[in-house]
Amino acid sequence: MASSSKNLPAEPEEPPSPPPKEPPKVPPKDNTCGKPVNKYAIRLGSNGEEPDAAEVAESDFSDTEESYGLLQGKEKRRPSWKWLHRSRSWIIAITISFLLACLTIKLFRHRSNSGENGGSKNGSPFRAAKTAPPPSPREYALNFPEQYPPLAADTNEECKAVWGKLTSVPCHSRVWSRNWDAGKLQPLGPSLARFLPLICKETCATELRNIAEEVGHHCWTARWDLEGYNGRFTTKLLEESPADATRVLRNRFTHNCHESPSGDAEMGYCMTDLEERWWIWDGMNANHMANLGSFLRFTNERKTEPKRKISGVRGGKDWRQPYNYWRDERQFGPKKGETSCSFCTMNWFIRMLEAWNEKTVDENGELIDLPHYLARIYQAGRRCTNTAPGASFQVMYNMQVENYKQRDLLDNDWEGSAASREILLPGKAPTVIDQPLPAIQASLKKLEGQKDGMTKIHRTYADLLSNLYDAAQNLTCNVLIAFDDLREYLDHGLDISPLCSQSCQYSSRDISKVLHKVSPQRMTMYDRYADKHALYNIAPLKTDSDLIQQACHTEKSRFHHIQPCSVVFHRFGKLNWIRKPHDDPKDVALTVRKAVRSLPEMLSDLAELVRKPESEPSAEERTRLRDWTLPLRNGACSLCFWRQFVQESWFADEEPRTRVPGIDDRTRVDDETLIMWFRAVKDMFEGCRSVGVELEQREYEAIMKKVPEGMMDEIDMRVWETVGVGDNEESGESLAGEDLEGNRAGGEESNEGMGEEGEVIENEDRKPDDGVNGNQNEDTYRIDLRGT
Repeated sequence: MASSSKNLPAEPEEPPSPPPKEPPKVPPKDNTCGKPVNKYAIRLGSNGEEPDAAEVAESDFSDTEESYGLLQGKEKRRPSWKWLHRSRSWIIAITISFLLACLTIKLFRHRSNSGENGGSKNGSPFRAAKTAPPPSPREYALNFPEQYPPLAADTNEECKAVWGKLTSVPCHSRVWSRNWDAGKLQPLGPSLARFLPLICKETCATELRNIAEEVGHHCWTARWDLEGYNGRFTTKLLEESPADATRVLRNRFTHNCHESPSGDAEMGYCMTDLEERWWIWDGMNANHMANLGSFLRFTNERKTEPKRKISGVRGGKDWRQPYNYWRDERQFGPKKGETSCSFCTMNWFIRMLEAWNEKTVDENGELIDLPHYLARIYQAGRRCTNTAPGASFQVMYNMQVENYKQRDLLDNDWEGSAASREILLPGKAPTVIDQPLPAIQASLKKLEGQKDGMTKIHRTYADLLSNLYDAAQNLTCNVLIAFDDLREYLDHGLDISPLCSQSCQYSSRDISKVLHKVSPQRMTMYDRYADKHALYNIAPLKTDSDLIQQACHTEKSRFHHIQPCSVVFHRFGKLNWIRKPHDDPKDVALTVRKAVRSLPEMLSDLAELVRKPESEPSAEERTRLRDWTLPLRNGACSLCFWRQFVQESWFADEEPRTRVPGIDDRTRVDDETLIMWFRAVKDMFEGCRSVGVELEQREYEAIMKKVPEGMMDEIDMRVWETVGVGDNEESGESLAGEDLEGNRAGGEESNEGMGEEGEVIENEDRKPDDGVNGNQNEDTYRIDLRGT
């Protein structure tokens, strides 16, 4: 059958009938459970069916690799929103945690604002209370018996009657706050600008004075019954008796509400004036020495604030206070009478001068004697020029000194007898009892007593000492140091960076101006005159007048935490290089070469990282590499050493300015020294590169171009013996009288960083001694170095 059917003639084909219309295909239900759907797979043609080739070609989503990639990119970005959807629980948890933290801070602020929350006998606020807490106090109608603990059972009836009447005291509840008493900044504490106007009412002042007098008279033996107390006051801080409590309230009110009679106080009160001008929180129990440091910091630099209009709005969420007033011109500076001081500032100095007793402590909590206490106040107060009516600081200071003398707390020559033998830390300014000021003052008194036979040199030297004494009192740091003092600082590991601050540099220039007015010939004459008459000799200060600039010189670098060259040179026993670094080429070459030879071997993974700079290092690798190279940049690979060979002051279109002895200058050197010089350059460049420290390639090439013809082979091929430190046959003596070990003609240089036989020990993990290291407490005022 099948075969016969194949032989039948073909019938003409009829045109095909159009297919019946089918409803448009609906995309299948998304059962992907949130997964992205492949839109390209379910896209329909124009007629509701699968698209034909033409439609696919005309479609924006044609079946090409590029369009498919774009589509996939859109699909890949979608899960970021899904992630947020899935992370709702984390967002909710973080929000709840934030709200709980805010609630905790608010509760803490409420407790700190009152300053007296708590409630058990041992002062713990978490102990179960035996009595219900009292209601919140009603402002300007404070109920003392309700808020304070009950009186003891054995209290006399007169006291009970007086205390029981105090049920409507016309004061604000912030009068109880202790937050300002200690004079410390409390960011979460109550605002002075907000609450002082509410506290300082005349009706409250009168009532507190009367209460303190009456309760003190009738209740001086009364005590509290603290058993089961659960009120607003913490029993650890609460005064022992009602009489003490009312006395403290009166004193706190009087102190906090003190106003300026001249009307120059910011916001009307002395506490707000000191806070705004000097950032001083002058509580009634404040540490005056700590606040004194804030005043000194504000006045160390000279500046002028012009007269201007001050306006704005103070406050926060629950209070707002607009202000609009004119502020007079203000001047600041460290010299005598250079700072504008308000009435409240002068009153603050008066209270400080009168406040000393045997228990007075400095900012570190250590007892301070009266001479040092007065000297530090005078150092700050002499800067004031009182812009308000009243006596000057000098008059007030002299009156209080005489008062202490009459009480036999000071002798007549207290400044000289209390002169400190200690060396000030670098960042501390000398007071009238810190050397060399007492020595200068003693010389002035000695010259004053010889007026009758005064010669011309006598008068001129007295004038010079007087000018130096005045300039020394204006210092903001200790710049009156000689070269040996700098060496002693570094020997003890002290941080000299305070000497390099801008205000300290200004102080150094002021002293230099006084000394540079004297010619070298006259200074020589003064030197002999001072030695002959046992006077203070200013010749060493003249010699070292540029010492601060030399000690603080740091080579320019794009890296941070680069130490001054004085620290680097001292580490290798060459501190004298800050003065004359280029006088002995052989000394320079030997020291640098020995330092470079001591470089440690680089770790293999870091070395691989350096050899392949094209690969981008990770953040962790960059940190490790930085931590590795920083000690090297402050050691044997320091730019301070490299600048012995090439200067830094050259431009991009110029050839670097090299320092080759005998070629770039008129120094006479033999071929042996010149070979040592170029060999040191090559060793330093290649050695530092091998440990990851890159020096300037262009500078290196400029130096090596100066190699005389025929000498390069000797530099490359010749291996000369390592010369032992102190081997005078090879190394010679430096101009400053030091050999390579650092031994000086008049003493011995520090050998820190130098090993046996001249080997330089670099990058040791040495832990400096506490108290004399580079991280000493900035609040420490002085340290006795000569006795250590």
